[in-house]
Amino acid sequence: MGHRSYINFNSTVACFERITIGSDCAISWDTTILDGNLHELSAAGVARPRTRPVHIGDNVWIGTGATIVGASIGAGAVVGARSMVSADVDPATLVTGNPAQVARKDVTWQW
Repeated sequence: MGHRSYINFNSTVACFERITIGSDCAISWDTTILDGNLHELSAAGVARPRTRPVHIGDNVWIGTGATIVGASIGAGAVVGARSMVSADVDPATLVTGNPAQVARKDVTWQW
């Protein structure tokens, strides 16, 4: 976890292999960040990986109640409240919803 980042109360970070959080990140309350769940899952007969690394870049804002599962969040991105992110998010992009979808590009935010 980088310098000047914080995780608000009632949040969960469950790391089985690798989660990295950059500097200057704001992780709101009631969020969940996990890199897997260790259950065996097969789709169409193909085993899915039990874990996928999570990387949260610098200056990322994760809104209240969001869930991040095995995805990379690019620097300067914003994850809207209650969003479910399971795919990579480009830098300086706002994503919202379940599943998270791009709402805006070229966003900036400040503390």
